[in-house]
Amino acid sequence: MTLTGALSEYRAGGGAIRTADWLELWHRYGDAAQTWDTLYQYKPGDTVPESLFAQVDINYSSKYVMTYTTTIRDEFGNLVHDVQRQVESDRRLTLAEWTDAAKQNLYEDMSIPTQEVYQITDVEFFTH
Repeated sequence: MTLTGALSEYRAGGGAIRTADWLELWHRYGDAAQTWDTLYQYKPGDTVPESLFAQVDINYSSKYVMTYTTTIRDEFGNLVHDVQRQVESDRRLTLAEWTDAAKQNLYEDMSIPTQEVYQITDVEFFTH
């Protein structure tokens, strides 16, 4: 689907959004998909390269940030989709270290007690 076609469909379905906002979201999605495709080329022990970190003007508490979406199984056995979280580090980590940090973050997060992490998707990296 094209950018304008998707916007037309969204609006035809009752959605309301400014064209400029739609353009930004469309390009952010494209950037995230490209990052995700690039990540598949790395082995777990590879350090995530600086080139995958988007420079932002957000004052995170650490220099490097990974945001992600995940599907988990909660303490009652229910699947919970589209849980969005972030992990931070003062140094660039390997892909395995980022993944482990994300899982540890989910197990320690008491807002949704997690029994199992099924998948981590929509990964994006940021630095300031």
